[in-house]
Amino acid sequence: MSLQAIQSSYDEDDLESDTSDHQVLKDVPNSNLPLHSQIDRNSSRKRAIDDSKNNLEIAECSGRKLSKESANHRVRTFEHEIGNWCSLFYVPYPNTPELVQILKPYLSIFESKGFFLCKDFHISLSRTLVLKHFMINAVFLSMKPLLLKMKSQQCLLAGVKSFENDEKTTSFLAVTVATGSNLLNDMIDLIDENVCKLYKFPFFYKDRDLHMSLFWKNGPIDETNHEMAQKLENILDQNTAEQGSMYFSAVYDDILNFEVDEIVFKSGSKHMILPLMN
Repeated sequence: MSLQAIQSSYDEDDLESDTSDHQVLKDVPNSNLPLHSQIDRNSSRKRAIDDSKNNLEIAECSGRKLSKESANHRVRTFEHEIGNWCSLFYVPYPNTPELVQILKPYLSIFESKGFFLCKDFHISLSRTLVLKHFMINAVFLSMKPLLLKMKSQQCLLAGVKSFENDEKTTSFLAVTVATGSNLLNDMIDLIDENVCKLYKFPFFYKDRDLHMSLFWKNGPIDETNHEMAQKLENILDQNTAEQGSMYFSAVYDDILNFEVDEIVFKSGSKHMILPLMN
């Protein structure tokens, strides 16, 4: 994908689509859910969340589009079945436009190594849940009162690592959660206990290394991942060192340090937003 094509997708579609552990299917049918709770946010956050036109590829940007025609399409790891809705709980990242502006000058370098920018930045709180349509509201309603009791908390992202999906068909470059993991782990535990256990879905990963994916490539982790992870870390460091110490510079405070004040449950193209307590 060219730099011009990526920039066009952000400018024209207002950051609509993608994700780091897993996927959304492009041909999921539309449906009107009666429980679509939405909060008025600033325009940047609303653009970052309202991405249904291009369909967020769930679970850490590791959504897997099916295409053999281009290297910048991911491999789908399970077949789409009519009536199945790929769903995910995640923390939306509110500063996507600002972070994209930092990364944009370097996109051609990453693409030359097979890495492509994730279209949506977020922190996954569940694996991809494949739900039947009649299950969507039940899952949402079971989690709504539990998550609404959680208090908002600051989250700092710092440090770059490589990750790969279970099938090793896709690998990622991601920034890891430096602070705020206690709240995120508490929410993951609630989802595991009240959704995954009840409906017999796989629990979230035991060895949790919470993160937000920025780039993806086809194939497992290899030497190129390590090379480009260092490149990405240098880019982030460079854009912070100019204004102060690494983790507490103005850039990190404004862009990679943000308040976790809502959770999104995404099912197909529907987004159900759960605000946390202040």
